[in-house]
Amino acid sequence: MSTKIFFISALSIFVFSSLYARENTSTNPVDVFKGCAKCHGLNGRNTAYGRSDVLAGQDPEYLKESITFFKESTFER
Repeated sequence: MSTKIFFISALSIFVFSSLYARENTSTNPVDVFKGCAKCHGLNGRNTAYGRSDVLAGQDPEYLKESITFFKESTFER
């Protein structure tokens, strides 16, 4: 449970400047968490499609950069 709370908190730090996915415009941290959890798992320890880093334990600035990249790139799911 504490991992989930930490993950939501970390994402909420930068959610207003960078959204988790191109098609989602929600700035609600819970929505952002749910979007990331679809691929990375509820604890953030999965590599999405085996091609991205584990989110759990990452620096918030790194997460912000990763979300920005995902949002602005042609990354295919």
